[in-house]
Amino acid sequence: MKIKLLSILLILLSLNTFSQISFQKGYYIDNNYKKTECLIKNVDWKDNPSEFTYKLENSSIPQKGDIASVKEFGVYGFSKYIRENVKIDHSSNDYKALTDDKNPIWKQEVLFLKVIIEGKSSLYYYENRDLKRFFYSVSDTSVNQLIYKRYLVNNSTIASNNRFRQQLAIDVMCTNTSMNSLKKVTYNLKVLEKHFINHNRCIGDTTMVNFNRSKNDLLNLKITSGINMTSMLIDNHYYDDVYFNTIDFPFKENINLRFGLEFEFIMPFHKNKWGITIEPAYQQLNTEKEFTSPIYGTRTASIEFRSIEFPIGLRHYIFLSDKSKIFLNGIYIPSVPFEFDSKINVGNVAVLDVFGTDSFAFGGGFDQERLSVEVRYYLKRNLLNLYSDWSTDYRRLSFIIGYKIKK
Repeated sequence: MKIKLLSILLILLSLNTFSQISFQKGYYIDNNYKKTECLIKNVDWKDNPSEFTYKLENSSIPQKGDIASVKEFGVYGFSKYIRENVKIDHSSNDYKALTDDKNPIWKQEVLFLKVIIEGKSSLYYYENRDLKRFFYSVSDTSVNQLIYKRYLVNNSTIASNNRFRQQLAIDVMCTNTSMNSLKKVTYNLKVLEKHFINHNRCIGDTTMVNFNRSKNDLLNLKITSGINMTSMLIDNHYYDDVYFNTIDFPFKENINLRFGLEFEFIMPFHKNKWGITIEPAYQQLNTEKEFTSPIYGTRTASIEFRSIEFPIGLRHYIFLSDKSKIFLNGIYIPSVPFEFDSKINVGNVAVLDVFGTDSFAFGGGFDQERLSVEVRYYLKRNLLNLYSDWSTDYRRLSFIIGYKIKK
C-alpha cells in the first residue's frame, strides 16, 4: 500500500514539470548598478534563492541571474530580493540539537534577502529549510540580523535569547511605544511586519512599501456532495482453498449518495499550487441480491454499510486564469472504525462485521471561484479485514460537486 501511495504522489509531483511556466514583469540590478527590465520566472520561492531565471522578451531564450552578478531583483507587485553580505546565526531550533550556549553561532555569508518592509526602518527575511531568520536596517545603516536563539538551561528547561527586543527598543521603537508592549513582540513574520509598519507610520515615513504579498485562501472550507457508483465482490477463501471452488458474491453498479465537508490548507509558496485536504465524508450502501452457488445453492445476500471516512489528500493546481483552475488529487483513506455496526449478510450463511483496511484514491476536477466538480476513483478495499476466510473487493467511482463556504 505504501508503494501505491508513493506512486500517486510521484505522479502528482511530476505534474509540476508540465505546469504553466509564469514569466512576469520584473527587473534586476547588476554589479554596475544598471537596472534591466525583464520577465522573471516567478516560482514564489519558499527558500530564498541564490539564482533566478529571466527573459529579456517573451520570445527570447531564458537566462540565469545569480547572486554573484546581481545586486537586486524583483517581480513587480509580488516580491523583491536584495543581495547583502551579512552575519547569520546558524543555531538549530531543533530540541535535540540545542546547547547550553545562548550566544549566536555567526557565519559571514552573501545572501539574497527577501524584502518585507522597505522604509526608514526596513525588515528582511531569510529561509533555507529549517533555518528562518529576520534582518533589519534603519535609514542608511547596514543590515543586521534580529537575534533570537533557544538554548538549554538544564536538561529539561529551554530558555530563549530574545536580544531582538533590545535591538528593536534601540533602533525601531516609537516614542509612544511602551516597553511592556515590546515584550509581546515575538520572532514571527506577521508580528514583526506589523511592528515595522507601525514604526514607519509613527515617524512619518510616507514612502514605506510592504512587499509581503497577502496570502489569500490559505484555508478553504467546502461542502461536498455527490454520488458513488460502487461495485463489491465478496469472496470466501475457505472454499477456494479446500474445495477448489470459487464462491463469489458480486454486487455491481450500485449508486448511492455521499456527503462531506472538506478542509483545504493551501501551501503558502510556489504560487498556491499545492494544498493538503482533509474531507470527513459520509457514505452508505444498502443493497441485496439473490445468488446461486454450487456450495450454498440459491441464497440472498445483503449489505448494510454506513461509514464516515477521513481521506487525507495532496492536491496540485494548474491555473487557467485568476478564477479558474484544474486540480489533481492523490488521496489516502485510513481505516477508522466509524462504520456504525455495518453488516454483510452472506446468504444467511454468515453475518459479517464490517471493518475496512486502509485504501487509496486519485482524481481530478475543475474549480472556478466557489464551485468545483471532481471525478474520483477509489482503489480496491477489503471491508472484511477481521476475517481470514472472507474478503471484499470494494471499489468506487465518485462524482463530486463542491461549494466553497469560506475563502
